[in-house]
Amino acid sequence: MNLNNWLNRLCENEKIAFEERLRILASASGVGYQIANNLHSESRLSESAFDDIMQGILQSSTNPEEIKNAYIEKCRRHILQGGAIPKPWASCYGRAVTDERFYETMVKLNYFRSERHARHSFQRLLSKPSNVARRRLQNKDLGCFVMWATFNPDDLTGHPFTELPSDADGIRARLGLSPNERGKNLLLFVYELPDIVEPLFPTIADAQEHSLFRPAQPGEKWGLTMPWPEIDKEVPRPEVVHKPITGAYLAEPIKVAKAREI
Repeated sequence: MNLNNWLNRLCENEKIAFEERLRILASASGVGYQIANNLHSESRLSESAFDDIMQGILQSSTNPEEIKNAYIEKCRRHILQGGAIPKPWASCYGRAVTDERFYETMVKLNYFRSERHARHSFQRLLSKPSNVARRRLQNKDLGCFVMWATFNPDDLTGHPFTELPSDADGIRARLGLSPNERGKNLLLFVYELPDIVEPLFPTIADAQEHSLFRPAQPGEKWGLTMPWPEIDKEVPRPEVVHKPITGAYLAEPIKVAKAREI
């Protein structure tokens, strides 16, 4: 399903109302502009999912913040629906996540009573071999709802962070992670996917309000990152989403990428 097909189903008044809200959203902020652009590019969601998200925009007020919030609320209902990327799949995946945000997630999942407790526990794991981390984290998901991952496009059995910088902001910039977290350390997880978990194309529903996202175009092998504007000549990296997995599938010790200038 795509936006043009969906718009053709509307009566003229509905079409005018929707396009007005899209213009308001796009002119309100950089995030709103990217959301509006992505709506024109998305093609992998089912008809029912796409309709539900678009109806959220159509039925909202003309306040830009309320339009965005209605869009995000609807997107959350349709995560992980982009379909599996074509095989062969990579055997090794990497997730880079800001340490503070990861510890918040661990508390949200009720694994730890506080972010301080989570940080302390993971700091102790950083010096441990992967088999120790796997054992201690075998019942703990490494993400909440959706996990984003990259891999090595030139060697599907190779290391997922090959040819990326070693510093946090260099990695963050090339993977299109939030610039708002610039200057913070990243945790790096390298893992395999269990047979029952498929690597999927990311969609607008998975990205929601993330401003550095663009849907994969028809014919692409996988999703592609959207690097920060200051390095937009860098070759985009592969990106996929998948259901959260536990630490039982870690292939390497957890590492920390320190922050410094790009």
